[in-house]
Amino acid sequence: MTFFEFLWLCVVQTITELLPISSSGHLVLVNSLLTSNPLPIRIIILLHLYTAVVISILLLREITSILFSYTNTTLTNPLKITSKFKYIVSYRRFKLLKLIALSCFFTVFPFFFVRESIGDLFSTVQFVGWALLANGIILMISTKLKSGDKSIYDISWLAACLIGFAQFVGIVPGISRLGITLLIALLCGIQWRNAVIYSYLISVPVIIGGAINEMIPLINNTSEFSSSLSILHHLVGFIIVAVIGITAIRLLLSKIGQKSLIPFAIWCWIAGATAILLTSSASQ
Repeated sequence: MTFFEFLWLCVVQTITELLPISSSGHLVLVNSLLTSNPLPIRIIILLHLYTAVVISILLLREITSILFSYTNTTLTNPLKITSKFKYIVSYRRFKLLKLIALSCFFTVFPFFFVRESIGDLFSTVQFVGWALLANGIILMISTKLKSGDKSIYDISWLAACLIGFAQFVGIVPGISRLGITLLIALLCGIQWRNAVIYSYLISVPVIIGGAINEMIPLINNTSEFSSSLSILHHLVGFIIVAVIGITAIRLLLSKIGQKSLIPFAIWCWIAGATAILLTSSASQ
């Protein structure tokens, strides 16, 4: 893989991972345009690790404020934190961690039953095209839903399971992990911004865990993992991911609302239809 191709994949991965348009689907499409070779697993691992690190850094303040936030309880003396108040904060913090763990479980557990078949989809451009069309429909439905008023702490155990399974469905190339988890979260009555934050929170453990799982078979084959990837590749790639990631997450949390998902839906339809038409004409 050339340096130019690697940089392009870094740009595509970051934009599409942090916005609801499917990173895996676009990686397959862009790689098919750049080269006839399948996308190396080591590249997928590195790009997802870059993204997970950037999400963790950018949401560090959000994560801290969520895990250590005060409740709406009015304190008669702000300087005196009672044991009851400490219990409330600790309970909410622990519940959130359990919700995240539950969502991650319902992402990872079903994956092991279909792991081999999903891997085959990453080489099927036409399938990705159809999946992108479906993703556009998912985003358009999300724009029609009413944003709820539930905070992250108000997420039910059932909702956590459903959102986690939705994240599993988002593993399919062409289906956006962010897009489908937002849809389920909104259906469960979660407020828009809280739904976005929760979706990012549950993505980090899954991305890092998935990367480690894929790395294990390559540990004994160092050349396979590191070939053609210089320090410059890593440095420039991470800088690109960081810059684009900062912009994308801030836009999604502050500027982009439900109605703003419409352009993303239209883009998915255009990209999906183009992929289907090109592969259909090429096969004739």
